[in-house]
Amino acid sequence: MTFLQGNSLTQMRRQRRESLRETCSLRTQTETSDGNGGWVQAWTTTASVPCAVTTSSGAAPRSGGVIAYGTEARSWVVALAHDQSAKASDRIVWSGRTLEVTAVDLPGGYGVQTTAFCVEVD
Repeated sequence: MTFLQGNSLTQMRRQRRESLRETCSLRTQTETSDGNGGWVQAWTTTASVPCAVTTSSGAAPRSGGVIAYGTEARSWVVALAHDQSAKASDRIVWSGRTLEVTAVDLPGGYGVQTTAFCVEVD
């Protein structure tokens, strides 16, 4: 097993971040009291970050990275910088589309990027 030196990892992370040429907004769901004993749910944008987005059809990633084949939903893969976080049920808004995160592959490949697996929602 080969271990990277700190400066090599820093360079790889910088190069990956520079290759993320699109921008997306990360959104989380918040709940606030409605003043009548109930709750109102809303989506709050937490950050606007660089990303790279790819798509495929016929497979929709589910929690834990398991792929459910034969689903009607088109799946999306969103690459984020290594230090960005996303979790299942968060949303990513990209190019006028709202994508729901179904699973996240935390920084892999020497911690160079975070990968979010998503499906499009209305």
